[in-house]
Amino acid sequence: MSKTKLPVGLTEFEAFVDTLLEAGTLATKDRESVRFVVASGILNLGHEADAVEEGYFERLINAASAKQIAAHVFHEIKAKQKELEQKAREDAAKEAEAAKDVAPSDVPTQQ
Repeated sequence: MSKTKLPVGLTEFEAFVDTLLEAGTLATKDRESVRFVVASGILNLGHEADAVEEGYFERLINAASAKQIAAHVFHEIKAKQKELEQKAREDAAKEAEAAKDVAPSDVPTQQ
């Protein structure tokens, strides 16, 4: 498999990002997101890396996009769970308060 040389210098970095965006194979077209993932990806490579396998950044960007969506869904689910738990606590508190307000004479007796 062929290798893609890492960009050196800001002009080369921006051209590298342009090439990725123009390929049309990314899950996102947001330039800042692509710049962020590429920069993070480069920083996380070993200290001797000067090139990566062709397609490395496409896979990295697409995986990052999928993870971002998954995190969003996860947070939505957790927020809904918190809402339901809070409502259950509030309902239980109302029921407990209502039970205190029942006077002994209001309780039906068996005859």
